[in-house]
Amino acid sequence: MSIVRPTVQDENSDTKQALAEKARVFADFHNADTQGRLRLNCIGTIEDLTIKNIALHNGQKLTFYSENLEVNGIVEYSQLEHVWVAVVNWDEIREIEEIPECEPGRWLHDIISSIPDTTEGSAHCASFENVDANRSPRT
Repeated sequence: MSIVRPTVQDENSDTKQALAEKARVFADFHNADTQGRLRLNCIGTIEDLTIKNIALHNGQKLTFYSENLEVNGIVEYSQLEHVWVAVVNWDEIREIEEIPECEPGRWLHDIISSIPDTTEGSAHCASFENVDANRSPRT
């Protein structure tokens, strides 16, 4: 299920586009469709879009990141899968050194790492890598 739907652009769309082009949005680089486009439906992506107040639209240029990698891409809506995707050139992925301050889940990591470990061998972190954003919570 895609949370963000196609929108009609208003008179401020040029300003919004200019701001959005500078934005970095989280994307799971392992969540590509059969055409090699990044699906923009994972939890971290939806969080970033919401926090940064970005409404996706066809032709939108954004920078996508995951862990210490980033790549530029162009947004389009997949009619086949009914989700937003990003066309990226996989040969242009680049390494980055800094962790962005507003990286999704970073606040959770900081909170969890501040909790003292009171049990041996306990794991404080849960992985969301296998979360299926298309799956209904009832299944």
